[in-house]
Amino acid sequence: MDASSIGSQREVSRAEFDQLASEVRDLAHRLSAVEQFAGAAPQEAPPVPHVEVSSDLVPALGKALLAMAGGYLLRAFTDLHLLPAATGAACGILYAGVWLWLAARSSGKITARLFALTSMFLLAPLLWEASSRLQAIPPWAAALLLALVAIATARRPLIAPITTVAGALTALTLLIALRHLTAFSLSILAIAACAEWAESAFRWIVALLADLAVVIFTVVLVRGVPDGYPAVSAREAVIAQSLLVLIYAGGLFVRRRSFTFFEIFQAACAFLIGAGGAFYLTRAPAPVAWFLIAASAACYAFLYFGRVPRRNLQAFAAFSLALALAGTYLAASGLTLVVLWSALGVALAFTHLAAFHAWVYLWSAALVSSVAMNAKTRIWEDADAPFTLEAFILLISALAAYLALSRAGRIGSALPAAAAGSLFAAAFLSRFAPGALVLTLLALALAWAGARAARRELRWLSYGLMTLAAAKILLHDFARGSMALVIPLLGYGIALILLPRILQRRRP
Repeated sequence: MDASSIGSQREVSRAEFDQLASEVRDLAHRLSAVEQFAGAAPQEAPPVPHVEVSSDLVPALGKALLAMAGGYLLRAFTDLHLLPAATGAACGILYAGVWLWLAARSSGKITARLFALTSMFLLAPLLWEASSRLQAIPPWAAALLLALVAIATARRPLIAPITTVAGALTALTLLIALRHLTAFSLSILAIAACAEWAESAFRWIVALLADLAVVIFTVVLVRGVPDGYPAVSAREAVIAQSLLVLIYAGGLFVRRRSFTFFEIFQAACAFLIGAGGAFYLTRAPAPVAWFLIAASAACYAFLYFGRVPRRNLQAFAAFSLALALAGTYLAASGLTLVVLWSALGVALAFTHLAAFHAWVYLWSAALVSSVAMNAKTRIWEDADAPFTLEAFILLISALAAYLALSRAGRIGSALPAAAAGSLFAAAFLSRFAPGALVLTLLALALAWAGARAARRELRWLSYGLMTLAAAKILLHDFARGSMALVIPLLGYGIALILLPRILQRRRP
């Protein structure tokens, strides 16, 4: 190539040179990134979790298997008649007791629980066979032994849940199989008392088993004791029911910590099973009624004088109300019951812990008597129904309760009391005017009183009465013809005009 040919080539422009330089820098940057990635150190693998087996687990498991083998060896000696049945049963019980003693003395959690499980696995089938097949020990002895095991281990938190649950399950199984209601029911109740006293884990299982045992006892007596069952009496069942109530409902009075929802629910179930079962068995409402009234009085006293958490107070308030309603309903009826519940409603309206009981008593008295039904007949159907002395007593009581509750500022309790008083007042006034017109005029009066006295509950109640009057006109009065609609529609229209103006007024 000569010089003439070289000089004839085109020169590179400045823009082309800059573009070429940019591409070279980009290639250099990419090449550097590739070299860094190729030369990077490999990432370390995630560490493998270290599984550690407790040093007590394997030896304790081996000892438990040896204990089971020793138990089956004693059973084989008994089956081969090398040992008498009673002697074999006694040796087996003593053998299971030794392992339970070792479990109680053990300081390790795994060892103690494995030994306790082993002991109960040895004891449960032994009692089954010794009581049923071999008949080496009487059923009451088996029941007593299960209760003693629970009592002996109640203060051992590591093994108490195992012995109580296993003991209660074994006792319930033997109750069904051997049909000895009294012995095994009392055994389960003793185990339940130990579990509640120690507050051991899984005590809810023991509580459910105790409820089931007492229910089975009660149902068998109510339906008649079948053939093959040992003789039992209603007195024995009432004792079991009373113990169930004492363990779970009575136990609430000695606790100062906040109740759990299980404890509240179980106490209610125990009362239903105990009091209801006693009533069905004895057919004697008076003793059951006085028992419920006494329990209600105790709950009310504890409600006002006990220093316990708020949840406990709420539980005692609910229990006292339910027990008082049930007890007084069994003890009285008619005018006496209405007067009693009205007096309780007015009295509790002046309290601060059980103020909501006031309207519950008033409405309950209206529902159990003929007052509510007569009020519905007079207001809704415009039919003649007597305004009895009970209705007059409830009207006065509702007004008194509302005044006490409204002055204390308890709107939630004052509104139902005002609604009860409005219902009874409307029932009385419906004798002189149609029901829809009475409801409309009463709504206007309540709206005026609520606006003047700054009572929100009265204004809310006026809305409810206007809605009820509209429903009566649409659903009832329209079907009766045009003459029955004139006065209600006229009054309702005027009320719709006046009601907003009345509600806009404020107390000066």
